[in-house]
Formats: sequence, C-alpha cells, structure tokens
Amino acid sequence: MLISLLACFHLPEPPVAGSLTTPEPTALPGGSLRVMHVATMTMRESDALAEGFEGTREGVISAYLFDHPTQGLVLIDTAFGRRTFEDPKDYPGPILSGLLDELELKRPPVEYLADLDKTAADVEHVVVTHLHYDHAGGLEDFPDATLHIDPVEWDAGTKHEVWRGYNPTAYKRRDNVELLAFDGPSIAGFDRTHDVFGDGSLMLLSAPGHTPGHSLVLLNLPGGSFLFLGDAAWLDDNWQLPMPKGAAMRRMAETDWEAAHDVCWQVKRWAEADPSLTVVAGHEIGNVDALKVWPQAYE
Repeated sequence: MLISLLACFHLPEPPVAGSLTTPEPTALPGGSLRVMHVATMTMRESDALAEGFEGTREGVISAYLFDHPTQGLVLIDTAFGRRTFEDPKDYPGPILSGLLDELELKRPPVEYLADLDKTAADVEHVVVTHLHYDHAGGLEDFPDATLHIDPVEWDAGTKHEVWRGYNPTAYKRRDNVELLAFDGPSIAGFDRTHDVFGDGSLMLLSAPGHTPGHSLVLLNLPGGSFLFLGDAAWLDDNWQLPMPKGAAMRRMAETDWEAAHDVCWQVKRWAEADPSLTVVAGHEIGNVDALKVWPQAYE
C-alpha cells in the first residue's frame, strides 16, 4: 500500500542551500533537556499521513524543558495547561476539543515542574513552534515568562480563527512578547533564523507552511542537537519519507501544505547529512519510547 501511494503521489525534491554550521560543543553554554508527555490522542491515519490509509494511530502531545545555565528555564511548546485538564470544553473549546479523538490527559507541564521543586514562576522563557491550541494552550500557566515568537504567527494566532486551530484566550492578553527579527545565519537551507540568547544554544528557524509563521526549534547541547518540528511533521513518516498529511487535513489545517512539504524535505536532507541530529516530530508516538523518560535529562 505504501509503495503504491508513493508512486501515485510524488512531489519533486526542493533545492536545499546553505550549510549545516554545526556548533562546536565546547563553544556551547551547556544546560539540559527534559521531555514532558502531556497527553495522548487517537489520530486517523488517513488524516495524519496520506489518503488511502485506514485505521487509527496513536499520537502524543508533548512539551520540552530546557534548563539554560544562565537564562533559566525555557519551555519549548507548552502543550495543554491546567484549564484543559479541568475542562477541555472550556479550552480549547467545544469545537476544537471535538477534533481530538480519545484524548487522554496525563499531566500539565506545571505538575512536571513540581517534580524538580520548581514552579511556573521559575520559567523565564517560552518558545513555541506555532500557536495552535495543542502547542500553546499552556501559555496562560506561565504569565511571567517571555514568549519568543515569529511576528507573523503572533498576528495569525491572535485573530481567533478557530477553524485554523487557534484559540487565543490562552495568550492574547500577554504583554511580555518578543517578536523575532530572524537575523541569524542560514542553517541547512533555512535562511531566516533567530538566535534566542545569542550563544547558539537555542535557535528558531522560520518554516511557514503548516501555519503562516510556523518555526522549527533547534536546541544545541554539548552532547548533541535536537530539532523540534512542531506540526511541520506530525509523524516521523511525514519527514522521513517524506509524505504530506492527508487531503482533508491539508485543506483544513495547513496554510500552505506544499511549503510544509518542502520543510520536510529540508529536514530529511539535514538529518541524512548529520546523523547525530535528533529530529522530534510533533505528535509521533514513538517519541515516548525513543526519548528519555522524565525526569532523566540530556546534557
């Protein structure tokens, strides 16, 4: 089935320019990364991967905690917050919550922090791949943290387009928002990049397609680099084959699905050129087993 689908749904490979510019581990400030799996859900394979697939596939909704040695705690995506755990019909709301099949809530990020004797007030910064409710719904639990985001995504996410996956009630009243300039070096064909702290540890790469201002998040630790794809790729199949999402989801959830597909080609080539890069697709259930279990940390 997969071979026949690939044969009838082939897109040309886009050109990739630029260099990897892999940072020297000794030049990085250090820090650690921990993974929080906040919820699981059921995904229809025809929506998540490509038309013609049948049945269901489990997905995961996660957030990631980067402990920077001088900048403090940084959340990479927030997943769902306490309001969703109390009542999903309150947030993300009755329409959007209805799109989540068999959502199983585990723990919100603030409860994970308690395991480290930390609170929401200890989180100094948040970066999000985009503002869809399952990636940014927990923002309201961290009102003191500075949100670093593409200005195009901030504009799109605050317009309250429910059918585009946004519910801005979790973040629209924030005043501690840093809109990114994207004035960093080209990395692996991504020409618009932003170095959050100016030390190479945390980079945002402009990757529009799934949403108008979608970003990838590149975390560089001395022990290795992690590339968080957000919803540029829901599953590993989306970037490893690569294969775009199914037709229904492309129409409903993607701003420019061809641009999103180009992003997956760039990621595929990057990973092939740098096998040490750990690529984390947004909802790949394999991440639960492949990544270290909380509170184990990467350094």
